[in-house]
Amino acid sequence: MSLTTSRHSFVLSPRIFQALLRSAICLMLFLPFSARANIFLDRNILVFPAHQRPIQNLKVTNGDSNNRTLAVHTEVKEVINPGSEESQTIPSKALVVAPNAFELTPKQQRNVRILLREPNTSNRERVFRINFLPRRPERSVVDNATGTEPTDAPAFKLNVLIGMGTLIFVLPREIDYRFEHQREADGKSIHFINHGNVSVHLQPRTICSYDNEDHCFRFEGMRVHPGLSRTYTVPEGFEKAPLTFSVQSAGRHFALDVGAPAAPEAPEAPEAPEAHRSTTQVNQTL
Repeated sequence: MSLTTSRHSFVLSPRIFQALLRSAICLMLFLPFSARANIFLDRNILVFPAHQRPIQNLKVTNGDSNNRTLAVHTEVKEVINPGSEESQTIPSKALVVAPNAFELTPKQQRNVRILLREPNTSNRERVFRINFLPRRPERSVVDNATGTEPTDAPAFKLNVLIGMGTLIFVLPREIDYRFEHQREADGKSIHFINHGNVSVHLQPRTICSYDNEDHCFRFEGMRVHPGLSRTYTVPEGFEKAPLTFSVQSAGRHFALDVGAPAAPEAPEAPEAPEAHRSTTQVNQTL
């Protein structure tokens, strides 16, 4: 592999290049995702209801910390069997992004239009993902003052540009919302089961105890797709507490109350011995 600057060329062996790439990836994993991304979107979820106009706008921002101009291209993929072990993505033409390729100068924002070409004729929501992938423009960088390419560039620099994606949910014509929760008797686990045809998103939030606002934990959120179930392990100290989750499904928001685990039923008292019953009867007749 040959990496070239404006005047000098250096050849890296595959082993050295792979080591540099692994180092860059490890560094990325220890950074917050928002700090790593070079592209930002104003929404990471779009919902297309069946009976509304099939066009939505999305704002894309160049958030590169090095103030670089970025060339952005897009890719549209449909998620097959979302949330399951058989989940996979395939290229799709059901959605159109206009424009599907563009440039953004540092801090520039641009609106792109998402058009749904195919209505959802199935009885279950369809899920798509649109990725916005940045790269450096395919041209030499020219100094505006001198009109020449810079000569003081470092001999080697590994550029890793991180894009962003948005999830698209195309709803069926008839919404079937059937969402069930079951809590174990010990209160340590909650099972969420989706019997409907639209996904249910339990949103991230801080949940506090009903009787102590300082006793809280952070719920990181989860999505339960149609026909699937997921189990949540309740943090220690909240096993006996009622919990309230914030839910989003089919473009609607509401609260979901999960009560405290039911107290075990008291065992039936054993029957009194015959002699005791006789004594009682006698006492009652006296």
